[in-house]
Amino acid sequence: FDSDKYTALLDNRKKLDDERKSYFDRNAKLNTVRTLLEQYLDLSKGIENEKFKYEDLKLSFNQNNDMLLQSKIAFENKDKEFQEQKEMVEKWTKEIRSKLKNGEPCPVCGSTEHRYKDEKVVQSLFESVKKEWQNLKDSYEKAKDILNEIKAKLNAVSDNINKEEVRLQSLLNNLNVQCNGNVIFDLER
Repeated sequence: FDSDKYTALLDNRKKLDDERKSYFDRNAKLNTVRTLLEQYLDLSKGIENEKFKYEDLKLSFNQNNDMLLQSKIAFENKDKEFQEQKEMVEKWTKEIRSKLKNGEPCPVCGSTEHRYKDEKVVQSLFESVKKEWQNLKDSYEKAKDILNEIKAKLNAVSDNINKEEVRLQSLLNNLNVQCNGNVIFDLER
């Protein structure tokens, strides 16, 4: 029995055990880094998708905003026309209609038949204008609601992107800690 050979074998075995432990430690660390990288890449892809979604919503918002402005202008014009006609009927025509007598000429048109003397007939003339006014008002209100929904979605997506970017930075920091500030390829050596 050679004690020098035995000591050398024991030293060799300890060296192999240390190398094996080092290998397992490096392998465990690489697995941790791989998992973090997978999470990082998945999260990056998710953020990219959210950004595309945000851009699509922004485009939709701008288009709907244009529609809203057009609806608003159409509604305001019709509202002005409606109010003017209503005012005209209430002030001017009421007075003239109250003075009309069958068989006598109208001071406005000269007709001796006065079918607009009755308030119901006059109001029926404004029903189509009022209906158009209501349709424009409904369109305008609907456009505002759609715009508000899109704006809420835009805000939600933007908030989500911000939260995910914070998580992404946290993963990146964790990767840096795992790599001790070294490039990942250095871990394999």
